[in-house]
Amino acid sequence: MLKYFSRSPRISTAPPRSPLFSVQYSRSKSTFDNASPPPKQERIYNNLSVWDVYGTPLVNIFLWGSITYFSLQIAWYKLEFAEYVEVTEKKVATLEEEVGRLKK
Repeated sequence: MLKYFSRSPRISTAPPRSPLFSVQYSRSKSTFDNASPPPKQERIYNNLSVWDVYGTPLVNIFLWGSITYFSLQIAWYKLEFAEYVEVTEKKVATLEEEVGRLKK
C-alpha cells in the first residue's frame, strides 16, 4: 500500500539539461491504467521460466497436501489405538471373570 503513495525516481531518456534535473519524480501508476509497463519489466517477464511461474503454487500444494496427509495419518493412528485399547480391556475383563469363576 505504501508503494502506491511514495514517489519513485524515473530516469528520463532525454539528455539532461543540467545535473540537477536529470531525475524526474512522479507518483507510481495505479493498476487501473491501461499504459504498458516499463521496458525493464517487460524484459523480466520474458526471462521467466516455467518453474518461476508454476513453482510456488506446486510447492504450496505439495506442502499443504503433505501436512494434511500426515495429520490424517496421526488422527487415524490415535483412533485405531483407542479402539485397540478398548478391545484389549474387554478381553482382560472377560479373562478376569473366567479366572474368578475358576477360583471358586
